[in-house]
Amino acid sequence: EAAAATTAATAHLGGKRSKKKALAQANGYAAESSGRRGPSGQELRGPMQRTTAVEVVPGEVDNPLQTPAIEAENVHKVYDTIASHWNHTRYKAWPRVEAFVRSLPKHSLVADLGCGNGKNLPHVKDAKGFAVASDISAPLARIAAEEHGASCMVADCLTTPLRAGIFDAVLSIAVLHHLSTPARRIQALREAARLLRVGGQLLVYCWSYEQDDERSRSRHRFVAQDVLVPWSFRTPGLKKAAA
Repeated sequence: EAAAATTAATAHLGGKRSKKKALAQANGYAAESSGRRGPSGQELRGPMQRTTAVEVVPGEVDNPLQTPAIEAENVHKVYDTIASHWNHTRYKAWPRVEAFVRSLPKHSLVADLGCGNGKNLPHVKDAKGFAVASDISAPLARIAAEEHGASCMVADCLTTPLRAGIFDAVLSIAVLHHLSTPARRIQALREAARLLRVGGQLLVYCWSYEQDDERSRSRHRFVAQDVLVPWSFRTPGLKKAAA
């Protein structure tokens, strides 16, 4: 069965490995091409990204609206910490997300749940629509509002303060795999559906456990159904200097 592949992101702050890699790139030693392409079409370099299996204890939290400790520590806290750096690595909407948004009728009302830094929002504006965005991370929501002039708020995608049945489209892009239990993932989908008008459309993207060279353009290979994915800070400016 296909299910969300990761429960959380985890930060590795200033690890020796990432510093050495950045310095190598700055000195002209480019990582070997992998022949793979990311969801935005960029060439992926370097080895498969390592992940760490994690055990999610069922029944730790009975109420799906209550955030489990594993998410508070490894998702909310991490994204609040890395928001500025993350913003500089996520600057382009995925092609199929952009195509979906551009296919919407003019003046569509679009909810972007878990909007991150708001990279999808410019396409809503270009399509003559109006976006209402939200994210659980206050620093990311602030970036989305300031950089894109968007209507953006801090809100949990499982229970938003938005009116039901009025949105022409809802986006849930790379959000579900940050939720650690099936009950919370289902609640997130229910909440997204609650916002839609009759005939509205919901676009959902999440990481899949099934990753291989035949089906996936990603460099992610998951050792288990639930894993932690490392985040490594890199020294700003080194990649640009090497170009």
